[in-house]
Amino acid sequence: MLRDCRLQDADGPVQLDIVLLHARRGIAVLQRPHHVRPDVPERVRRRLAAARFPAIFPGTLPIVRCELDRAGLAELPQRLAEGFAREPPLSLPAGDAWMDAVRRILLEPGAPRAERPQVEDALPRWRSAWGAAAMTGLAAAALVAAALIVPSGKGARQGEGRVRSDLAAAPLALP
Repeated sequence: MLRDCRLQDADGPVQLDIVLLHARRGIAVLQRPHHVRPDVPERVRRRLAAARFPAIFPGTLPIVRCELDRAGLAELPQRLAEGFAREPPLSLPAGDAWMDAVRRILLEPGAPRAERPQVEDALPRWRSAWGAAAMTGLAAAALVAAALIVPSGKGARQGEGRVRSDLAAAPLALP
């Protein structure tokens, strides 16, 4: 995932708020409502062509654009799937090597960018994996704790509860 990329070409600057790279699907550009430009896929293609990307990776690279707004976040996966369904399938050689090339092209020093671009997957893989495992463990512990305390039933005062003995004995499985 790339954040805050800026493309500059003959048509002027364009802000790419989030760029998602998927090894089997292609490129998804997510833009905040005030940055939305319908020509973004074509402008990304032109930027890649200027860096000779098609000469190195001949084939089809789907590029879709979605508006990134709070109200539509729940539908974002569906909108992305629909966008990629309208595009021809990805057909680039060399597996996912194209992703590193796109990352370098969109973040190269000569290309104008927003003030502070960030590469989310620049963290070492072990650090990301441990963080995900820790968050999953915390979420699982919270769910188990919530499941252990249930209302005591008839006549129970608000805030009182009892521990469910059937769940108290259940082991906690962490990834």
